Amino acid sequence: PDLARPKTTSSAISTELLEDLEHTRKLVDQAKSERTQKAYREAFAKFEAWCARHYLSARPTKASVVCTYLGRLHRQRKSLSSLAVARAAIKDDQPELDLNTPEIKDLMKAVRRTAAEAGHKANVAEPFLIEDWNTLANCVGDGLEDKRDLALLGLGLVRALRGPSELLLLDLGVRKSLGARGALELHPEGDGATIHLATSKTSQAASEALDIEEGPAIAAVREWVHIAKIKPGTPVWRTIRKGIIKDSRLHQRTLHNIIQRRATQILRANGKTLAEAEALAQDYSTHSLRRGALTTMGDEGATVSEMLDLSRHSPKSAKIMLAYVKKENRGAKRMKALGL
Repeated sequence: PDLARPKTTSSAISTELLEDLEHTRKLVDQAKSERTQKAYREAFAKFEAWCARHYLSARPTKASVVCTYLGRLHRQRKSLSSLAVARAAIKDDQPELDLNTPEIKDLMKAVRRTAAEAGHKANVAEPFLIEDWNTLANCVGDGLEDKRDLALLGLGLVRALRGPSELLLLDLGVRKSLGARGALELHPEGDGATIHLATSKTSQAASEALDIEEGPAIAAVREWVHIAKIKPGTPVWRTIRKGIIKDSRLHQRTLHNIIQRRATQILRANGKTLAEAEALAQDYSTHSLRRGALTTMGDEGATVSEMLDLSRHSPKSAKIMLAYVKKENRGAKRMKALGL
């Protein structure tokens, strides 16, 4: 029901009803992460600005207006994901609006087809492989940033964490600091660790406990926590300026820069020139760790169920996992190996 326009004989809306409506809206907003809410606000603001330039109504709007706006974004060479976010943001603002019209469906279908024909992928991040991490471990220095970066990338890989919303927002032991969304519990040496996430992209309503076996990644984390003197209830990953470890939590943009800088270092260690390495490193992003973990598993013949377990994707995302599986490990090849 449209609570903003109650069917009543009175033109006035009671204070109690307005308070109930505001409370309900806040609850609905909490179902989406802060990053999603921010992305939606920014996308809808751009839609509003476009509508204003052309004397069109953004609120309320029409499906035909949205379809034209999506066409405008494609004309500006925006990615498929940008169009999807814009469409979702408008739908979120106006839930009653039908954005599954034949015109919009055909438009999105055409955008996907042209993107595929051009060789564009929905996710173009270069995978940061476990092999890359091992190379880094052999060539990294002994400085504070070296120790931090090795531990940071190792933890992101070992549990295929989402960099901005999971990896960076961990406190040590218990979640206490401002903005924390989880805690890293280091068990007695030799017993591994557990990441406790209050919420995640795949589990907004329930907490998750992600167990990690003891290994090189956790050993690197233990060393960083020790030398940095990280205290329980404070951010694990800190900014370092002029050799001094700050209290402030590492920023998403800094993680992006760390991954590209370390990718350059790895590529150099693998024989690339500096110019080649710096150019290739531009294809890495904060998604490279998660993608690298799944790519490595797929290369090593892991089953789709194992990969879904690590990534915490919904079973509906099994098709996504197949993109990480080598062709020789696909079902058709398996049947031949079994003698059929």
